[in-house]
Amino acid sequence: MIASANSGKGAAERARAQARSGPSSPEQKVGAEPHPLEPLMKQVAMLREFALHYIEAQKDATKATLRRLVIKAIVGVIAAIVGGTILIASAVMIADGLAELVSLAAGGRPWVGKLAVGGGVLLALALAGWFFIWRLMRVERERIIRKYESLHHAQRAKFGADVTQRAAP
Repeated sequence: MIASANSGKGAAERARAQARSGPSSPEQKVGAEPHPLEPLMKQVAMLREFALHYIEAQKDATKATLRRLVIKAIVGVIAAIVGGTILIASAVMIADGLAELVSLAAGGRPWVGKLAVGGGVLLALALAGWFFIWRLMRVERERIIRKYESLHHAQRAKFGADVTQRAAP
């Protein structure tokens, strides 16, 4: 009986203390209005969360793009190395076969075939290089001639004479 009297007294004191201090949370307030900026703050928080999500997605997309680019570059380099190796091996086999053919035609002397094929390849490369440079210089010279002919034509149209006509004695 003493215990029940003390427990009843404690509950009554707690109820009186709560009544004096008022409700402890906004949900407990009766008729209380929410803060006027609360909807705006929720929208700002949502916008911030969406912006962070967008930035993270863009970062991941950029990483994936770079990863694909690196993989493609590596595959391209490997393909170029393999292709170049195949071309070089094929060229060596052809040159060796031609050297053997020339050696047989020269009476079985292998050095004659190797010299003839090696010299022929060097001569062909030298002629191809000379032709390439000659053509490049010719195209450049023709481009410059066209440029100055166009300028002279524009001068004749604008002034009635061009620089070569005025410079002539």
